[in-house]
Amino acid sequence: MADTVNNDEVVVSNRKKFPAIWIVPLIALLLGMWMALNNYLTRGPEISITFPTAESIEAGKTKIKALSVDIGVVESVQLNKDLKSVKVIARIQHKAAALLRQDASFWVVRPRVGRSGVSGLSTLLSGAYIELAPGQGKQGKRKFQGLDEAPITPTTVPGLHLTLFSDDASSVSIGEPVLYRGYAVGRVENTKFEAETQKLQASIFIESPYDSLVTDHTRFWNSSGITFQANANGVSLQTSSLESLLVGGISFDLPSGASPGNNVENFDEFKLYANASSINENPYEHYAQYLLLFDSSVYGLVEGAPVLYRGLRIGTVKGVSFEYLTIDDARTKDRSPQIPVLIHLEPGRWLGNDTQEAKIKAVADIEKSVAAGMRATLTAGNLLTGALVVSFDFFEKEDPASITTIGNYKTIPTVSTGLEQIQNKVTNLLDTLNELPLSPVLQEANATMKQVTNTLTKADQSINELNNILAQSDTQQLPESFNKVLAELQTTLQGISPNSDLYQDLSSSIEQLNSTLKSVEHLSHEIESKPNSLIFSKQKTPDLQPPAGQ
Repeated sequence: MADTVNNDEVVVSNRKKFPAIWIVPLIALLLGMWMALNNYLTRGPEISITFPTAESIEAGKTKIKALSVDIGVVESVQLNKDLKSVKVIARIQHKAAALLRQDASFWVVRPRVGRSGVSGLSTLLSGAYIELAPGQGKQGKRKFQGLDEAPITPTTVPGLHLTLFSDDASSVSIGEPVLYRGYAVGRVENTKFEAETQKLQASIFIESPYDSLVTDHTRFWNSSGITFQANANGVSLQTSSLESLLVGGISFDLPSGASPGNNVENFDEFKLYANASSINENPYEHYAQYLLLFDSSVYGLVEGAPVLYRGLRIGTVKGVSFEYLTIDDARTKDRSPQIPVLIHLEPGRWLGNDTQEAKIKAVADIEKSVAAGMRATLTAGNLLTGALVVSFDFFEKEDPASITTIGNYKTIPTVSTGLEQIQNKVTNLLDTLNELPLSPVLQEANATMKQVTNTLTKADQSINELNNILAQSDTQQLPESFNKVLAELQTTLQGISPNSDLYQDLSSSIEQLNSTLKSVEHLSHEIESKPNSLIFSKQKTPDLQPPAGQ
């Protein structure tokens, strides 16, 4: 036992062991770091939205939604440096970051009552929130300008956005319909007044597939209310659909006779006309411009008045003003300045082709016509309104003329109208009467009138004397004497009636006288043929002898 040896050795180590108690905090730290990193990597982007006011917006409470789904929350609200607006800082979920595009829109949804209707009633219980309308532009935008109101048309709806300009469009409001031949195909999205141009700008949207109806030849006009118009064509009253009468609206179509034209792009600009009739004022692209100089008054001739050739419209009056010429250019020799009238002759109206080739042909035809006697005149377009129109016709008695150039314009010769010619003739007649030697004639007429007056005075005296004679008793008894003479004459005539003795004796005497006159006539013939018959007796006729042998 004594010989037994213990080989176990005690080994002392200086290495420190990791306390097991730290494992749990370490795991917690690593988990926290992972969660923080994961939260950083997965959290959505931070965006800023500028609004005119922070009404109904609260940090940490106001949600941001898209299609009624929560996609973010407002983190803070602060004033901008200009102190005229507020900046809203919001955090968008990572999964919704793709919605932040260049044309994305933000607006506050709250209860609203307007012309376009009532909206946002659900926020009465849930509170206001910010709505996001995703666009179709490039991703990655982080700063946005909030809208005052919700857009009428979502940006995801296919269609065409256009801009209209007008001098007066007070009846155009947000939400009004855009009509094509009475059918609603779009709506007005926004309106504003530009102080620099002093024009009203209206943004409209036309839904697909109706956007293909709009071309560069399309005309837009205000179809709201009732339009009353009096011009050279007469008096017209135009009304739109019942919806347009109640809430207004904008209509569009092609002008009369215009070609379809080419397609347009988003946000192209168009003019907004006052009414449907005004879209036909300038429907043609090609025209020949001329200046007319008139000696007579042009009162009643306005811009847009028709230019006619024997009743067929061939152009349009563009303006009446001395701005087209100087006073010296408009003044003719020894005459007062003429009134310049600028017109556009549109070959598409009478040639049927609105092309440059048609314009060239029309210019050549006009030059030939002027050389052949065609002239421009002012005629009454409407007797009721007093409107004037420019009319072309041929005048054979006019002196030969041609198209000339005055200032920067080509001019077509003009002649006086029929009414003016009558006025000139009356004036010439009055001038001729003024030149006549009327004083001697008037003196002779006065002398003649005096003689006539004297004659009438003497006639009055004679009539008075005759009246005096007729008033005498002897004169008044003359009719009674005449009656007695007539009665005696009637009695005498009754005495020689066919049944009276006097009449029969007179008839017998007349018969004897006739017999005597016949005998005398016979005797005269006898003496004329045989003068010796007065001495010798008439030869006796021998007795008749019987024939021999009897």
